[in-house]
Amino acid sequence: MNNLQENKEKQKRKQKSHAAFDIVGRIYSYISMAMIVCVFAFILVVTFGYGWGVLSLDFLLTEPNPSAMNTEAGGILTPIIGTFVLTLIGIAIAFPFALATAIYLCFYTKKGFFKTLVKSAVDILAGIPTIVIALFALVVFTLPQMGFLSSLVDTRRNSLSGTELTLKNSGSTLTTYIYYTSPAGEGNRFDVAFGAALVLIAIIILLNITATVIGKAGGTKKDG
Repeated sequence: MNNLQENKEKQKRKQKSHAAFDIVGRIYSYISMAMIVCVFAFILVVTFGYGWGVLSLDFLLTEPNPSAMNTEAGGILTPIIGTFVLTLIGIAIAFPFALATAIYLCFYTKKGFFKTLVKSAVDILAGIPTIVIALFALVVFTLPQMGFLSSLVDTRRNSLSGTELTLKNSGSTLTTYIYYTSPAGEGNRFDVAFGAALVLIAIIILLNITATVIGKAGGTKKDG
């Protein structure tokens, strides 16, 4: 009887300690979530505050000036097109490999060292900072053997306006345009940089919504 009571008391103490840890974990989770939401809201508010004033059809549909460091930085048509082109190229290159890897890990490989190695490699690649990948690409694509790539992207005709798009210039995407118009890139158009950043955030949100809708549609068809 004494042993039974002791065991019951031990179980009660464990349950109490687990409940306490559960409460602490929930509080920590709520605080972390609130901090992330606050940081995101702060970034959004600041971007809206500085960038909303420059948004217009002219800003979206005109070409940037040859130098983004000029007093008039121009519009962001070419950077928007470059961003979409770069995104589509990235999807076209990465999607087949990502899909094949996911199918292989889910349906063909068994638990073991090789599966752990592949999953670890995927996680590591996903966690590598973009600047590291950019430095790697800089080293590889500036090799003399890769010189033919420069001629392939030298100039492209924009079918809408007939202007030449030099994709290898510094303002080819919204991210580079933001950098070169901000003080970080020796630019002098703080408001224009925030305006372009606002457009970039809108594009990212749009892409995330599209991916979510496609994912849900695929899941609904599978369930049906």
